[in-house]
Amino acid sequence: MSRRWINWGTGILATTCWLSTSAGADRQLTYDPAARVMIAPAGQAVSAEKRKLQFYDQAGKVTATRELQGNESVTFPVGGGNVIGIMRYHDNSPSTLTPVTFDLSDFSGKQLYRIENPKFSSVVISPTGTAIVGLDGVEGLPQSTLHFFDQGGKEVASLSVEYYQGGQFSGDGSLFVFATAKDGVLAYTAAGKASAGFGQGSVFDLSADGRTVVIWHQGTLRLYVDGKRRASVSTDEQIRALAVSTQGRHFGWASPQRAVVYAVGSDSIVCEITPSLPESNFRSLAISDDGKSFAVGEDVDYGKKVPAEQRHVRGRALAYDFSGRIIAQKDVQYEEWNARIPAVRFLADGETLTVMTRQETHFLQLPIEHTAD
Repeated sequence: MSRRWINWGTGILATTCWLSTSAGADRQLTYDPAARVMIAPAGQAVSAEKRKLQFYDQAGKVTATRELQGNESVTFPVGGGNVIGIMRYHDNSPSTLTPVTFDLSDFSGKQLYRIENPKFSSVVISPTGTAIVGLDGVEGLPQSTLHFFDQGGKEVASLSVEYYQGGQFSGDGSLFVFATAKDGVLAYTAAGKASAGFGQGSVFDLSADGRTVVIWHQGTLRLYVDGKRRASVSTDEQIRALAVSTQGRHFGWASPQRAVVYAVGSDSIVCEITPSLPESNFRSLAISDDGKSFAVGEDVDYGKKVPAEQRHVRGRALAYDFSGRIIAQKDVQYEEWNARIPAVRFLADGETLTVMTRQETHFLQLPIEHTAD
């Protein structure tokens, strides 16, 4: 898998264009592969390039712009959210990393609070902005300290960890789940109190309230509900993506040639698919909040049979209902590629599927008869 934990909100942007913004129509955000883009749960967007930060509403209108200095770094919530963080360092030398200020801003560009002379040099932000965790070094160090802050920017707890490997908040910001090489995957409340331990693993995903956690480690997928192990699945396939629905009712995984979705409770398979084309392989997986559909991103790769410049240049995103019927499809082309492209994700409305590449994000409206309750 391309990263240790599920992080959808990576992308790119320099010169931006939002197309087809009429109500109910599929729309598209295009950009140059030289910056980063995050899509919020409600469909707004924020772009960060070297010298500029721009905020967009659901229709693609720029609502705020902020100039970025050379010594400022932008952080998005893992999985997307409604806030962003801006860290300013003493200078722009990557070997120094001496922080001067940390600002948390909302999607209007308004500063929510500032931390002066922070004890941390990198940060994980909750999607809601109600909590952050700062790290006083870089991942993989023998000893690091995690600093927990509340929604006003006040430090409420600190925790010493060994060989920190990365983490993320639950969607509601109540739980922080992280991995260490020494103690495995751990869950702490936003206030910095121990909640649960899940054993070894570094690839994981969790539901919005953090009650459902799925962990992949050495050929075994483990499901936990309320901190207790519920089920496990073993496979010798290479797992590229994990997904847990927002409500925690479904979870799934994707290998290059198979994607499987399970129901939490019965822990039975509700749908299993293979790539739509012989040359395709799965790269991403998402499960809708309403528990009625899931989506996969496929990259088309002809392997060594073609020149290198003809590999990883097109892909496909497909949404399925749980009977295995295709309900939406989008073919994409790209000049720049990474191992998670095309990346798929459902917005909070349950009716919109986003398909992200290094150059564009498509917003696909799912059939109303499918999404309606």
